[in-house]
Formats: sequence, structure tokens, C-alpha cells
Amino acid sequence: MRKSNSQFQTSYISEAGTFKTNHDYFAYVESDDFACWIAASGLDASTHQKSAEIAVHSIFDDLMASQVLSRRNLKKYLLKAHKQLLHNKEKKTNLKASLIMVVTDYSRIIWATAGNARFYHFRKGRFNFRSKDQSIAQMLFAAEQLRDEEIASHEERSNLTSYLGKETGFQPQVSRVYDLQDDDVLLLATVGSWENSTPQEISHCLKESAKPEEFVDNLEEMILRKQ
Repeated sequence: MRKSNSQFQTSYISEAGTFKTNHDYFAYVESDDFACWIAASGLDASTHQKSAEIAVHSIFDDLMASQVLSRRNLKKYLLKAHKQLLHNKEKKTNLKASLIMVVTDYSRIIWATAGNARFYHFRKGRFNFRSKDQSIAQMLFAAEQLRDEEIASHEERSNLTSYLGKETGFQPQVSRVYDLQDDDVLLLATVGSWENSTPQEISHCLKESAKPEEFVDNLEEMILRKQ
């Protein structure tokens, strides 16, 4: 399927939140044969580091050069972005980032994650599934020591087992191919947003929204009210 037979509507919002500097970075592209969305969150202590931006640009450079979508290629792109962060690290401080990317040929999607940036899928207005975090909290949930809804407030939610820029043991997660249906909603979220919202609250914002712009605005308002 080609872009001429499909239509995606994209909207986003990114704020610094409680930090002095916004360390998140979002970008997307739609070509005739594929589309890609990436959201990344820098795990940097310094205000002038741009780990998220470096990682996203690295992946898009590779993606646009090859324009071949496969699970193998996505993993390769993530590994290259990871190596670039290691190569560009500053003295005494590593460059680190969490990242979620979704690619599609306009009929199917594949998503890839590193760290605890999340992908949420909604179908017919209802929450369908989310990606898995690479965190100690996610491991506790897998071991049935924690409920899914408790991850967002658990102290180990940002204690990551893998992320871009990790010195050793970096292992990105790449999904299987998943078929799209008309009116599916795809949400890419960094930890600053998902730790302050439940799938049920996100679903409510979605039901109250007629357009993507309203959806992200409603999400922001809901999160700000809770804070």
C-alpha cells in the first residue's frame, strides 16, 4: 500500500515539564512508501547535551538512505545510533537516551524501543496494548510482583536495564509486524507523560477529541490538572 491510499494525521506536544531544559525530541517523515515517527527522551544531567536529537537524526539518516523497512534494519539503525552516542560522549558524562520509533508501509507497523519511552495502540477508541519498558519496574511486573498500573509511580520505573548510550549490554526491542486498521490511533510517549497518565485516562482524552491536535491538548490539560 502507498501513501496515496492512506492518510495519517500527526500532532505532538513537547514541554520541559519540571526540568529547566526540554530533553525530549520528536520527528516524523511520510514518504510515498513508508512513514516513521520517533520520540526520544535524553537522560542527560547537563542542560546543553542533546542525546535525544543526536539519536533521532542518526536513525532518520539511515532510514532515508535505505528506505527499506524490516525488523533487522530497525535494530541496525538503533545500534548505530547507540554507537554514535558512545562516540560523541562528553568528558566524564555519557550521552544517554530512551527512544520509541514506529514505522509503517501504510498497512502494517513495526515499533522499536530502547529504555522506557512507550508506544500505545488504540483501536475503535479503546486501549489495545502498549510496548514494554526496559526497566526494573517492568521486570517486577513480568515476575507478577507489581501490577501494571503501579509501574507509573514505582521508584524503579526509570531504573533502566537498557538504553541508548549504555556502556555495555545494550539490547533494543523490535516488535513483530502488526496489521493496521482504519482509525487506529498510535501514541508515542516519553516517561514524563506516561508516568502521569493511565491508559484509561488517555482513552478518555481520545474519546473527547475529534482531531489529533485536540487529543494531545486534552492529554496535556489532564496531566497539568493532576500536577
